[in-house]
Amino acid sequence: MKRSLITLGAAIALVAGLAAVSLANSGSFTDPKGDVADHPLGNKANYDIVKGTFGDARHDVVVHTVTVAGTVGDPANPGRSSVFPTMFFDVPGTVGNSYCDYKLQVDGPGTPFNHTDAAKANIYKCSDGPPKPPVGSAKVARKTPKTIEYRLSAKRLGSPDKYKFWIQTVSDSDHGFFVADQAPNEGKIVHRL
Repeated sequence: MKRSLITLGAAIALVAGLAAVSLANSGSFTDPKGDVADHPLGNKANYDIVKGTFGDARHDVVVHTVTVAGTVGDPANPGRSSVFPTMFFDVPGTVGNSYCDYKLQVDGPGTPFNHTDAAKANIYKCSDGPPKPPVGSAKVARKTPKTIEYRLSAKRLGSPDKYKFWIQTVSDSDHGFFVADQAPNEGKIVHRL
């Protein structure tokens, strides 16, 4: 009898564990090639998001990759014309502003929140007021000349069960900054943790 109860308890724990794991998701998405808006500075292909992935790693870390048609910026050797995709997050139960709750952006050397010689990925709480210091940072690495990877702790987003995200490349113009490309073009992608 005791052995049966232990077996039954182990089976229930296994099913519960598998159910929890099956709720988490990972995936990929594509974005049409050549859909860059207006005339960004430099090579248009560097702004053209064509693919991305999302998933989970160990210790509460989420991983995102973004691939462009041209060349993505190199965090270890950022130039003035380096293009780094910016990620935006919509987290249930979190209040940022009407556009997003958090954003992950790569800040170049010598910018207000990066006093290093390399590019740094910072996570900011979205707000309508003046820029505030980041709530944390993420690891950023160029995996190939076309693909960049972001690794961040879900704790930086408030440890949600899920979040929605979208990605943009931004360029400067005579009239200010504008979104050169966005993925997905409409809506947001849900990542369940």
